[in-house]
Amino acid sequence: MQSGRLLRLIALCAALPATATAHVGSPLSGTGTAVVDGIMGAGEWDGAARLDFLANLPGGGTTPATLLVMNDATNLYLAARVARDRLDNGDLRFEFDNDHDAAGIENGDDFIQVITSTGGSSFYDSYRTNQPPCPPGSGGWCGFSDTEGGGTLDGQGNTSNDGSFSFYELSHPLDSTDDLHDFSLAPGAAVGFYAELSLCNASGPCANTAVPEPQAGDIAVASADALTLSVANNFGGTYHAGYTVIIAASMNNPGIAATVDLFFGVLLPDRHTILFFRDLAFHFGSADLSNLAGLTPLLAGVDLSTPFGFATANFFSYEWSGYEPAGSYSFFLLAAAPDAFADNSIDPGDVVALSTATLSYSP
Repeated sequence: MQSGRLLRLIALCAALPATATAHVGSPLSGTGTAVVDGIMGAGEWDGAARLDFLANLPGGGTTPATLLVMNDATNLYLAARVARDRLDNGDLRFEFDNDHDAAGIENGDDFIQVITSTGGSSFYDSYRTNQPPCPPGSGGWCGFSDTEGGGTLDGQGNTSNDGSFSFYELSHPLDSTDDLHDFSLAPGAAVGFYAELSLCNASGPCANTAVPEPQAGDIAVASADALTLSVANNFGGTYHAGYTVIIAASMNNPGIAATVDLFFGVLLPDRHTILFFRDLAFHFGSADLSNLAGLTPLLAGVDLSTPFGFATANFFSYEWSGYEPAGSYSFFLLAAAPDAFADNSIDPGDVVALSTATLSYSP
C-alpha cells in the first residue's frame, strides 16, 4: 500500500463517523476503570483524556480545572478536578447529543449530574423533553429524571475535597437497557457532549462554566482491550503570530503482547511534508509522504506487554513566529509495528494506533 495512505489515515482519524456532524475540537478518548467514590485514586485516571479549563468562581475570578474522560468495556467515566480549598455547593452536569447530529437539544437527550450541598452528594440520571409535563414558561425544554419518565436510574456520582482540590466523579453505562432515555455506544462510536460546572457560595450566588465552548465537543468510545492514543490542542480558533500551541497527549496500554515504535510529528499545510520529533528533547527532522522510510520514531521498541499509561496537558508547545506557512497543521501520535515504514509503504498491521489534532494557523 502506498505512502499516501498515511495522509488518508490522518484525515480519517481526525474526522468523525460519516453519519455524524462534527462538533468542536478533537474527540476525547481514553481507557480505564474508576471506583466512583469521589476520590481521585493514585493512577486511577492515568489513562483518561483530559481537557484543561478555567472555572468561574462565585464573586468573580477563576480557578484551574481539568475535565477527565475514559471508558472501559461497560461504563463511561467522567470527572472534573477543580482547584478549591473546600467543596462548594453546586453541581457538575454532562449533557449528551445522543444521536450525534449536532442539531441542538432533542427529545430524549441524556444528561447526568452530581449535585453537592451541605447534605452531601446526589446523582441524577435525566433526560430532556419539550413535551408535557414540561411546565409553561420553561423556555420550551425541561428535564426530568429517567425514573419519572418510566425509565431507570443508570450510573453513579460522588464528590470530595482534600483541602486543595474538589473532585467530581461520575459514571454512566455505555449501553443501558433504558433505550428511551440513554445513549447506546459501542467501541469506535462518538457522542456529542458539553459539561457545565456550577460553583455556589453557601447563600449564593452561583458561577457557571460551560466546557467546551462555544458548542458541544465529542467523546469517542475507546476499545478497552486495545492501545489508545490521544492528542489535542489548547485552542479552538485560528492561531496567529505570537500565539502558543500546546499539545496534550495521553497513551493507555492495557498490556498487549507487542512491541511498537512511537512517532510524534506534524503534517504541514502542503499536505506532504512531515516534521517529526526523534527524541523526548523534541529535536526534529523532516520527511515526506513519498518517503516514509525517512521517518524516525520518538521512541523505538516500546514493549507493551506490561500495562501502563500516561497523560499530560503540556506534552509539546510551540510559539508561532509569523514566518510559518499559513494553513492546516495536523499533529499526530502514532504507534506502528517496528520498522513498519522501512519499505516505504503502509501495509495491514503496520499501524497499531493513531490520534491526530488538526489546527489552523494564519500569520
